[in-house]
Amino acid sequence: MKDFIIIGHDNPDVDSILSGILLDRLMKKKGYSSSFIIPDKNIESDTLNVLNYLGIDVSSFQSSIPEDNVNYILVDHHDRVLPRMPYMIIDHHPDNKFVTDNEFYINSFSSSTSCIIGKMFENLLDRDDIILILVSALVDTASFHSKKTNPEDTIWLFSKCREFSINIDDYYKLGLCLTDLSDSNAMFHGLKKYHYKDKFFESSYIQIQDVHNSHEFINNALLKLMDYVKQNNLYLFAFIVHDMDFFSSSVFTVYSDYLTYKRYDSYISRGNNVVPSIYQAIDEENIIKIKRK
Repeated sequence: MKDFIIIGHDNPDVDSILSGILLDRLMKKKGYSSSFIIPDKNIESDTLNVLNYLGIDVSSFQSSIPEDNVNYILVDHHDRVLPRMPYMIIDHHPDNKFVTDNEFYINSFSSSTSCIIGKMFENLLDRDDIILILVSALVDTASFHSKKTNPEDTIWLFSKCREFSINIDDYYKLGLCLTDLSDSNAMFHGLKKYHYKDKFFESSYIQIQDVHNSHEFINNALLKLMDYVKQNNLYLFAFIVHDMDFFSSSVFTVYSDYLTYKRYDSYISRGNNVVPSIYQAIDEENIIKIKRK
């Protein structure tokens, strides 16, 4: 039997890492030979802070991707360059633009990938597993304030926490995951890269309190991102600012020579709100081009 190699997405966040660790633990309980690896050399500081709080040493998972005699399983994403097609994909970013022949493709609306995995192996879960799922879900939904929070997940998780005597309040602040603006790379926090049709674009986000005192940082970041878009020949860069005092969001869509701004009264999801709207804009642009021809 081939070994299973579990891999999260580039620039892995908390859910990507904890989902990989969780799936590896549960597969081993089922008797499979599996390993979770992190190919990335650098992990963002806020992600490391959460993992350190849980006593998880990221370096023990960091390794290059093996190419021979293994089956790949992707968690928390569905599109990564690998030596061959993955054996299984488990994600919570439904994408009707993504087409795959993969027989084991799971991509459903959920608060976190960890929630999907936990429900798949519910009868095997122990207290440590539930904590991994809880923290993943809290961080991915800004402690259940995000629009991508699935009410069914919260009911299930609260029930499991009661069953295993876990105090959710002990982990609530972890979910807010505030961005350290003193970090020189803060404007690229949570960076993700996308390729749709003939367009390349990227996105990042920051989570901050006291937004009014962060205007200088935001303005400087936007100016730098305009240059970044031009230098990298990007279609656009979506820079998202989450206000963690009011759990609202602002999206700055940055082009090479201008930008647009939209404010939301709720904490929105990049995967469920921002990226689909960019896909739609590209589709509409292509329709106009076809009509002009």
